[in-house]
Amino acid sequence: MLTKVLEVEAGDIISLVGAGGKTSTMFRLAQELKQRSQDKIITTTTTKILKPSSTETEKLIIGRDLTVLIDKINREEASLVTIAKELTSNGKLSGIDPDWINRLTDLDTTIIVEADGAACKDFKIPNQQEPILPSKTDLLLPVIGSRIVGKDLTPQNLHRASLLRKINPQLHLGQPITVEIIVEILLNDSGYSLLNQQQNYRVIPLINQVDTPLRYDFALKMAKRLVKAGIEKVVLTAVKSKKPVVKVVKS
Repeated sequence: MLTKVLEVEAGDIISLVGAGGKTSTMFRLAQELKQRSQDKIITTTTTKILKPSSTETEKLIIGRDLTVLIDKINREEASLVTIAKELTSNGKLSGIDPDWINRLTDLDTTIIVEADGAACKDFKIPNQQEPILPSKTDLLLPVIGSRIVGKDLTPQNLHRASLLRKINPQLHLGQPITVEIIVEILLNDSGYSLLNQQQNYRVIPLINQVDTPLRYDFALKMAKRLVKAGIEKVVLTAVKSKKPVVKVVKS
């Protein structure tokens, strides 16, 4: 199970960032946790996500007042609960404030947060306001979609591609996407700064969509480079598959 490989503990706040399967991973983790425990599991976002289906969550609770929201959560019998501030006209859930999540820890429940938007791309460069992490995050899961292998650095393939040069002035639109470029974005202080984040949270990158030999080779090379750079553990995944864990690479 993915939750076991990630060593998820009851009461953890898990934040997902990056691109290439955050939402699928969030609901996969929630379903696995339900199998392990009868405790309530909350899924939510600090950005925006599509309204979940009935197979992804058991109850959707929407509210603009935190006190009212907490009261509804406490009275809810369902195990899998998704919360949001509002449902927008285009069918998306508008996220809650990260400070709300810090206060929800009093409920003694596991909370899984999609804390980054990516416009359905397989990778992204965060801007200065991203990701929107709850300060009490325990486990940070940066997601990378391996479907990006063989593609070029363009706005169609990379969310916020215009920010490339803040990572490295030598990078430019149109050049091939390589393992080295992805790793640089993940580690660079102007990117996800994962080595620094590792000082504050448990950080485990998930290289997702690993369901072909080409993607496996790409993901494995990336994982080894991240571990060599100082990341303690990287997991290769195919979260929509029956067996979501493909390989674990450790330091």
